[in-house]
Amino acid sequence: MIDIFDLGLRIRNVRKAHNLTQEQLAEKIKVSPHYVYELEHGYKSMSIYTLANIATVLDAPLDFLVFGKEPGSYTVTDEGAGTQETFGEDGFLHE
Repeated sequence: MIDIFDLGLRIRNVRKAHNLTQEQLAEKIKVSPHYVYELEHGYKSMSIYTLANIATVLDAPLDFLVFGKEPGSYTVTDEGAGTQETFGEDGFLHE
């Protein structure tokens, strides 16, 4: 499940790391600065189009913005079988 409060916090942190103001980000993604404020504080959700634009402008992986996953690897869990597999940055299974 997506937590829009955490999503907004990650957007704000990455924006600040890029030394962008809310106004500058808003201009780049063609929305109002107030809308960026609402996104960053979890007051509003956004379309996948807006999320993709934010990720592109901030050069941030969607997995990180949405779920907080660090880039480079991901884990697939099969709860039925009780197994977990981790795939690396190269896309291959790592044990």
